[in-house]
Amino acid sequence: MTGNTHFVALVHVVQGVRSIHIQDIADDAENPVRWVHKNLANRVIIAGSSAGGYLALLAAAQARSLKPVAVLSVYGLNNLATESYITPGSTMAGVPIIPNLDEVIGDIKSAANGGQSMSGYPFPEKNDKRMGWIAALHEAALYPDIVCGVPGLAKTIRSDGVQSIPNEIRKFFPLEFGLDGDFPPTALLYGDQDSSINAAQSVLAAERLRSAGIKTCLEVVPGKGHGFDAMEVAAGVDFEAESETGVFAGHLKSIISFLDGVIGR
Repeated sequence: MTGNTHFVALVHVVQGVRSIHIQDIADDAENPVRWVHKNLANRVIIAGSSAGGYLALLAAAQARSLKPVAVLSVYGLNNLATESYITPGSTMAGVPIIPNLDEVIGDIKSAANGGQSMSGYPFPEKNDKRMGWIAALHEAALYPDIVCGVPGLAKTIRSDGVQSIPNEIRKFFPLEFGLDGDFPPTALLYGDQDSSINAAQSVLAAERLRSAGIKTCLEVVPGKGHGFDAMEVAAGVDFEAESETGVFAGHLKSIISFLDGVIGR
């Protein structure tokens, strides 16, 4: 919803778990955009949070011929070539160093090679390996390797820079290779205490977007961590009400104002 009156259709896309191959993931993100454009409306805003923020950017880059109106990335994992994803040893979300890291990485690679889903919500919850696997990939700096299916990719980027990324997978690094005049206006929303995806990543993303001449809105909410919008805000809060003055409210109003502006162009 936006601050002015717009008739909108909200389409919620669940991230697929059928494959971890980057092209399948990219297709899963792009295809709904094309479906919405064909069947519902030709003015589309692509939004996502966390990993979905990356998918929103990726879908916008791949579906640019449809001219999406805007992109919204909420504490998004925007760039697989970011320093924290290619440098081993860094932990995330307060997770301690993993003592059996090699064993966990071996499990992940076995699952990937065997075609197993790498996410989902098994029951009971204690059987859910997702967060442990995510933390392990972060600590071992293997996000680029596993997601792109290129062993040693993070190490190569770390030593030789982003220009060492093979041409055939550069499209999966939209902030590095996918920005041009056709990329839609982009809004970024982060909390400055995010221990899962450092807010500095949003600042770098905004700089990259602006340097490419793309209209950009960056809002960093003080004192907030990963998932703050879902965990700390009641569903019934009306952010358009003048009486709403919480820490988050002003930042969200800025995002809404930005989207209003690009929708009204």
